[in-house]
Amino acid sequence: MMRLENIIMASDNQIIDYLSEIAEITDNENYWFLKSNKEKVLVCHIDTVRYKAPASLVHNDGKITAYDKKGKQQILGADDRAGVYACLRIHRETGYSVLFTNYEETGGVGVKKFIKDNPVDFSETTLFLELDRQGFMEYVTYNSFPEEIETEINSLNLKKSYGSYSDIYDLSEHYLIPSINLGIGYYYQHTNMEYLNVFELEQMIIIAKTILHLDLPRIKIEKDVINWDSYYDDDFYYGDEENNEYYYNDCSNNYVSIDQFLDDYLMELGLNNREMDKVGVLLSKDQRFKDLIDEISIDVLTGEN
Repeated sequence: MMRLENIIMASDNQIIDYLSEIAEITDNENYWFLKSNKEKVLVCHIDTVRYKAPASLVHNDGKITAYDKKGKQQILGADDRAGVYACLRIHRETGYSVLFTNYEETGGVGVKKFIKDNPVDFSETTLFLELDRQGFMEYVTYNSFPEEIETEINSLNLKKSYGSYSDIYDLSEHYLIPSINLGIGYYYQHTNMEYLNVFELEQMIIIAKTILHLDLPRIKIEKDVINWDSYYDDDFYYGDEENNEYYYNDCSNNYVSIDQFLDDYLMELGLNNREMDKVGVLLSKDQRFKDLIDEISIDVLTGEN
């Protein structure tokens, strides 16, 4: 298995090549599925919002930061390379299945292609468990979430937080399977201040394995009315397909999830994670804000400040 530092430093193509060699089910661009125990399925995404891979990583007091060739701090890419590392490791140690997706940062394009192809039977699956969230000892849900399962999750002393989108939303809505997204110890994602707390990541790997071993009931969630065919569009792809080259910065498509928009905007105001969560909840309940999001195209620029 690749080391954490190697996964963070790797290009998108290097991750794709590695997963394409070990995945049982893949289209070699949008998704890779490692089969085994499908009672619960781990989920993470391989893409980042950085423009280029780091030139170096610095370890300081258990925290990893990234720097470019000029010695300037840059986007680390722990969102979601830390999740890729954690899922590979948990799969090796527990045998639970993993779905790796691509293009999550541009609206979950990879997972939508997976849904369109529908290559896996999830009839025995009780939970999708995604490792793709900032923070520590907390989780978010994006769909209806059964009380019976929430009670089990809360028994692990996890705090329920706010989040408006990740690609497990699409999985849950299509397959009617509950899902949660765990905070895995990275902070200030999508900015040059991003860092990963390795100790927190290790603790959340333990929490994830504990969740995988919970005896959860099979409960179908309530479904939203969504036209899935309209969600897959080849225009979302970016890069040079002829030379098999893909860009690092997924935000170059001028598309970003509402969750990412909120995080980036509120972070610019200098709010901490707890304050961001509170404001995010208020905004998500404001109809004027929802109408505004529907009317405008959100373009978040990252990289050099």
